[in-house]
Amino acid sequence: MAPFFQTGFSRPVATCIRCVCALGAIGLAVSAPPSAAADPLADDRFSHVGVADGLPGRVLDIAQDPQGFLWFAMLDGLRQYDGSRVTSHVHDPSDPGSLSDSYARRLLVDSGGTLWIATGKGRLDRWFPGDESFRSLDLDLGGLVADLEEIGPGRFLAVMLETKPRLISVQDERMETVAGFDSVTSVVVDPSRQVVWGFGRRGLTEHSIGDLSEQRRTPWPESFATRGGLFLDATLGRDGSLWGVAYREGAVRIRPDTGDFEIFHHSLEDGGSLIGDDLTSVLEDSRGDIWIGGFSGLSRYRSASATFERFVSSSVRRRSLVSEQVHALFEDQTGQLWVATDSGAARFDPYRESFLFYSHDPTQEGTVPEGSIRSFAEDDEGRLWVGTRSHGIARMDRRAGETLYYSPEAELDQGEQGRRGLPDPTAWALSYEAPDHLWIGGEEGLYRLAVETGALEVFNLSEQQDTHRVVTLFRDGTGSLWAGNDIDLYRRGPSEDAFERIPLGVESRTLAMVEDSRGRLFVGSEEGDLWALDTRDGSILKHWPAEELAPSKPAGSGVIVLVTIPGEPEVLWAATLGHGLFRLEPDDTWSHFGTKDGLPSTSIRAMEAEPGGTLWLSSGTDTYRFDPATGITHSFQSDDGLPSWVDLRASFRSRSGEIFFGGQDGFVGFFPESIRVDDAPPKVVLADFRIGAQSVRPQARQPGSPLEKSITLAEDVTLKHSQNEFSIELAALHFGDTARNRFAYRLEGVDADWVEASAERSFARYSQIPAGRYLFRAKAANRDGVWSAEEAQLRVRILPAPWLSWWAWSLYTAAVVGLVTWWVRSKIAYLNLEKELQEQELKVLRGLLPICASCKKIRDGEGEWETLETYLNTHSDAQLSHGICPECANKFYAEIGITPGD
Repeated sequence: MAPFFQTGFSRPVATCIRCVCALGAIGLAVSAPPSAAADPLADDRFSHVGVADGLPGRVLDIAQDPQGFLWFAMLDGLRQYDGSRVTSHVHDPSDPGSLSDSYARRLLVDSGGTLWIATGKGRLDRWFPGDESFRSLDLDLGGLVADLEEIGPGRFLAVMLETKPRLISVQDERMETVAGFDSVTSVVVDPSRQVVWGFGRRGLTEHSIGDLSEQRRTPWPESFATRGGLFLDATLGRDGSLWGVAYREGAVRIRPDTGDFEIFHHSLEDGGSLIGDDLTSVLEDSRGDIWIGGFSGLSRYRSASATFERFVSSSVRRRSLVSEQVHALFEDQTGQLWVATDSGAARFDPYRESFLFYSHDPTQEGTVPEGSIRSFAEDDEGRLWVGTRSHGIARMDRRAGETLYYSPEAELDQGEQGRRGLPDPTAWALSYEAPDHLWIGGEEGLYRLAVETGALEVFNLSEQQDTHRVVTLFRDGTGSLWAGNDIDLYRRGPSEDAFERIPLGVESRTLAMVEDSRGRLFVGSEEGDLWALDTRDGSILKHWPAEELAPSKPAGSGVIVLVTIPGEPEVLWAATLGHGLFRLEPDDTWSHFGTKDGLPSTSIRAMEAEPGGTLWLSSGTDTYRFDPATGITHSFQSDDGLPSWVDLRASFRSRSGEIFFGGQDGFVGFFPESIRVDDAPPKVVLADFRIGAQSVRPQARQPGSPLEKSITLAEDVTLKHSQNEFSIELAALHFGDTARNRFAYRLEGVDADWVEASAERSFARYSQIPAGRYLFRAKAANRDGVWSAEEAQLRVRILPAPWLSWWAWSLYTAAVVGLVTWWVRSKIAYLNLEKELQEQELKVLRGLLPICASCKKIRDGEGEWETLETYLNTHSDAQLSHGICPECANKFYAEIGITPGD
């Protein structure tokens, strides 16, 4: 449940209880004591959703609907969140479908999946996702709701701040006052026992879930006097125990079966106690941890150690809790923990919490030195030494939470405790020498530091060189120390005082060194050359020139890191800055691994290996877990707890197997076996539908809309011919790292194959789509490449233009058929008429011939005589009168109805 206390800041204080809460919250927000997390030097593991994301100010409660959207209740409205976009819902007097009150106080998603909102005016609103609208029950709860729980289908129990609880029947919108909950401010429904537990001033009460009658009352022990009975939240653990948190009284755990009772308080002397007693909320997560929030920060109870881990807010630590004033806690469907605070919401990522990030905090002693982290070493007591680019080195005892700084002398305040002088601000390389010395490769030379006394020895490897910079240090199995500078390689035996120059035949900066199981020291240079040396005397056993290792590799993209596999030192890997990975084979040849083998990038700046052969690689902005056997890669970035930029060769693996990567804003430490792949598949939804550039809402909210219901629930849509330019926005409702969610979509009949898209380009856009029926399909993957179990689908029908519709084509066909029929009939009639005329002409002519005896034979224009039959077959109608007497001609014309001269 959400805590009841969010009202004293914004409304007149009406009761003594609310007055006490308001004053206490303000006081504790100012004077809350600082506290540390489980690792006092590591930053916390939170990301933020705040003003920049559309979530300004105080969040009072959080819920998630069945579709997967997150909802945030706030003083100025309700916010709906899909991972990239926040939609605001407020009261609008002109809109009957809006919230009845912008003060969203309490959220509940019932067993049927309906979202309910208790408002500041004592109303209960219901969200209708299909219509994207709200409707308020015709009830007045009579005040502010402290707790709202479902005790049966359609039956809600509302615990009020200033009046008796209300039993609400949703079906008939009926409400009745419930007796027997005197002083109760928080309740827990226990379905297994069919009871409702009430936490109040007089003790713990047990009520029948049927009629809510009180069955039993257990008074609080004298050691737990609830001044005012301000239980602001309670929860039922999976083991059957009850947890309750009381304002200014701490937390209690009750085991109803045994009657055992435990009290938890804040203690200044005990770093494993609660972060404070001003508590507001409690939650058991899916892993069995108990989270408790209040106005001093957040605590997590670890059952194995029976201690609390503390989380506080810091203005300089980018992964700390955004605000120490916690109002509510919520775990979403994929296991992400959400914290409602005064400054938006914070998200705790359980899949990435094993990445412990360490950064510089100028307000707190003991944190990482300022500047880019470039080197690491580990001493015999397991303390971590870190070297920086510009601010010296530090020894970090992470178990004790203590750091000893060795700063450049120019910056050193001699009276400052916990700091010692160092002439060189840069530590390119570190190497620990038991029992009490640390070797430092700096910008000005090589140093050996006596850890306990602070005495410093300076070694100049060569007086003839223009630079004394030492960039690489390595201690082999014989105890010899190897040092590489910008030109040469040097060796100092375990019983020797001076360094011996080891000629390699090529002047190049030495960047990488490692020893294999055969006692060979492998050396990699900036120009890309590789050597195998005998660790006993430094003699060269084999040389692989850069052009032999990678013929197409440009000069300068050299061998950056060399590593062997823990437990298998005969397996050697070489990482380059521009040509991927190389593995040494038994025949001393190198196999190449590039993007075709699964590498996301061929530019590798840092590398470490874990047992089994899995490699950890960093390209700078991205760090990868790469399995060479399968080619499977998982990517991690700054949002997971990695530095925003990993520097060149800034990696280290401790004896315990912990891996470190350093960079510009700190470093990360983690055990590879503890890093969990996020196997929770996202739920993909269609978040928005646009025609042209205009978003389309359902018909209930936008008359004339083609959507009968919200696009998130719509199964089909019918568009006009003029609406064939549309776009669909996708959302993957997995909030682990929404920026790295991926999408694939396809409009069957248009897209030949799946189209992949990133979170930044989550719109599927289509234009000039022909009329027809189509099926739009979409799926999504989370940051670790786990794809959604189900697709989101939408049937799209685009109507043809009116002049291209079926009935229009029917008319067109009928008209053409009619015209053809008329033309054929006309042609036939014309031919018949012409034939009839010709027959009539012949008949008349042949009937006239006997009248004119002189026409039995006629003469043509050339004086040739021929028969009339021959003449008629070879002359046109206009020539019939030629050689015929006028009398016969006139009779002929009269018979056929032609006037001479026509």
